[in-house]
Amino acid sequence: MGQRKISTGCEGLDTLLRGGFPEGGICLVEGMPGAGKTTLGLQFLRQGVKEGQKVLFISLEEPEAQIKKFFPQLFSEEIHFLDVSPSSTFFTENKIYDVFTPADVERDPITRRLYQEIETLKPDRILIDSATQFRFLANNPYQFLRYMISFFSFLREKGITTLFTSEPDQAHQDIVDIRYNVDCALRLTKTSEEMYLEIFKDRSSDFRAGYFDYRVTEKGLVVTVLPEVSSVKKLPFIKEKVTDTFSSGVPNIDELLEGGFPFASVTLITGPSGVGKTTLLMQFLKQLALLNHPILYYSFDERVESLVSRYESVNIPVNSLIEQKKLHILEFFGESQSSYELIGETIETITKNKMEVLVLDSVNTFIEYYGKEKTIRPLMLFCKILLKMGVTVFLIHEDSKVVSTEFQATQYNLSNITDNILFLRYIEVEGSIRRAIGVLKKRRLRFQQET
Repeated sequence: MGQRKISTGCEGLDTLLRGGFPEGGICLVEGMPGAGKTTLGLQFLRQGVKEGQKVLFISLEEPEAQIKKFFPQLFSEEIHFLDVSPSSTFFTENKIYDVFTPADVERDPITRRLYQEIETLKPDRILIDSATQFRFLANNPYQFLRYMISFFSFLREKGITTLFTSEPDQAHQDIVDIRYNVDCALRLTKTSEEMYLEIFKDRSSDFRAGYFDYRVTEKGLVVTVLPEVSSVKKLPFIKEKVTDTFSSGVPNIDELLEGGFPFASVTLITGPSGVGKTTLLMQFLKQLALLNHPILYYSFDERVESLVSRYESVNIPVNSLIEQKKLHILEFFGESQSSYELIGETIETITKNKMEVLVLDSVNTFIEYYGKEKTIRPLMLFCKILLKMGVTVFLIHEDSKVVSTEFQATQYNLSNITDNILFLRYIEVEGSIRRAIGVLKKRRLRFQQET
């Protein structure tokens, strides 16, 4: 049996760490200024307060008043605070050391204060903000590492779960070496475009590797974590189907498909603007609604009112389907911070509202909005999760080429995540433009290849 875990105070991070930080362990969170290190540390202490534990915040950088001012929803009176940050008198009285180094003057007094506070309070959890400052209490890298290793041993002997924050320091690469001596370590990365978390060490158990989006709120870090595909189960409200397939209700299309598409599959409908992709899609959705399979339609390109009006104009009773709660349309406003967050919200909506069909219209906008490099992998994972849940998926793809002799299903290499590909094209025949339809792929069932 592995080491007992305790909650970090952040639900998503607990999931990634298989339960939280190792109890009694030394943990490290590193990141640039503004990445959320102190926020996560206060969440960690706040969780300890909720569990009736004694918690201690040791600050080597900021006084208590500053922490209270900037973290009012996370800091509370139950959090004991030890301030060993420089006071204003250090500046006003010009306390600059000429003969001795800061390590020679300040190391012993700070060490005594830490020891006395810990011995007196006997805390269960400690946040130390930040470990980088300890570098200046040593005259060289060797003394720094010896000092930190000794401090870690002291904390472990007391059984205190301790979280250190740290900033990457290019000038003192020896800071990195303390990673070898901690029990758990993670990194918070913040750029102008994204924020992501990476766990790179946990001695107490395995953990979920990779990069995970997060955001910093007044109540703490929120980490977006999608379920692991291996753990996903079929949604209980999705019943066994009477037939294996569903059709479009259009005889010629159904003949081309030799009956239709299988349930719980991913279907890509691709074609240029105006060729009839969404109209054809709605033919399938109308048949699914008649079979009592509720549909979640995510519109990335078009306003809901415009979408409904357009369908009603071609005698597809969208308003009636919405009133019967067989169709639910969501409009994309770009408010989710990341593609992972949007996917998580969509999974939650599907489960909560007992939806059995999902439409992403169009997948181009979804990919381009969040960036191709950051979207294809989560989209692949999303589709795998949905299939295990038993959800039937439609991806609508807009082809930028209106008339072309070159053929490609999509420019995003989505073929490997789809079970079925239905394409619509404009073709030039003797100087006139005509429309063509064909089936490029149908993984589980037969189909006619001619268009």
